[in-house]
Amino acid sequence: MKKIIYIFASLLLVSGTGFAQKKNLKRVNKLFEMRAYKDAAEIYETKARNQEVLQNLADSYYYNASLQKAIKTYRELFVQYGDSIDIEYHFRFAQALKGVKEYKEADKHLRRYYNKP
Repeated sequence: MKKIIYIFASLLLVSGTGFAQKKNLKRVNKLFEMRAYKDAAEIYETKARNQEVLQNLADSYYYNASLQKAIKTYRELFVQYGDSIDIEYHFRFAQALKGVKEYKEADKHLRRYYNKP
């Protein structure tokens, strides 16, 4: 009987933690939508790095002109999720690269954005 109670309590704890994570992600996504990019970035940094988190974190850095951090995060996004990423991220990545004078790599991503070889 104690084993059943222990298992049940553990399941409640795990499901409660998962619910809190989703609720907290909704909160940070709301900050992002309200263009509170600095605050959103601070919270996204603490989250598990799935595609949505990486996209919003990279964009938060980009919109705050933290170009080095944006570049690092966009690279991580491209490495992990490759072709499943919306083409708009190539454009922002290219702009961030231009901001730090990495023109050759920026041109590569702009060609992809404009669908040129």
